[in-house]
Amino acid sequence: MSCNCEFIKTKELTKVDYKKDNIYYLYDYYKKWWMDNYPTKQYYRDNFFSFIMLKKDNYESRKSSLHFHAAAKNFIDLLEGDWIVCTAPGHEKTTNTHNAVCGIIEDIDYGSNISLRNTLIQRAFTVDKKSQSSNRVMNPDEDIKSLTLDRSINISGKNVLVIDDITTTGCTLTACRNLLLKNGAKNVVCLAFGKTKEYIFYGY
Repeated sequence: MSCNCEFIKTKELTKVDYKKDNIYYLYDYYKKWWMDNYPTKQYYRDNFFSFIMLKKDNYESRKSSLHFHAAAKNFIDLLEGDWIVCTAPGHEKTTNTHNAVCGIIEDIDYGSNISLRNTLIQRAFTVDKKSQSSNRVMNPDEDIKSLTLDRSINISGKNVLVIDDITTTGCTLTACRNLLLKNGAKNVVCLAFGKTKEYIFYGY
């Protein structure tokens, strides 16, 4: 099964459609070579790339200027009813107890309808990075084979929000959604902080 999802930027979004295979995202993500060649204050303030760099350097002192908490909270506030919030695992085998995404979502001031469960989706064994495996890019069913659920967390009939850092094809998030629905989740919504930006050049 291929990733036939629609990517929707959350800016000015007023409603979340639970039934469609949408992947929502907060910001466009520009790769490092683009930032090196065309750096601007706007990109560094509002773009997900700034988080990638700052978490390696001095993220804590500048995270308040990057708007991730506010943007994520604005999206989560659109969700109606009770929700479990978890993070998507990376490509390496992990218990997914804490990662860079957790560091942001744990700081959000949630209402009583949100329950954080970072260990819900785990990577049972390490897989190739997407950049090294066209099969993972094209087929989320290959991704799902390496995913497992924390069975101590009851998702039967529950709503689940899965949050990832960067999405390009939607493969990992689609695999997470399929796994959760197969195991009894009622609704699954996928959100990425960044969506890899396609480059269009106008004579640079």
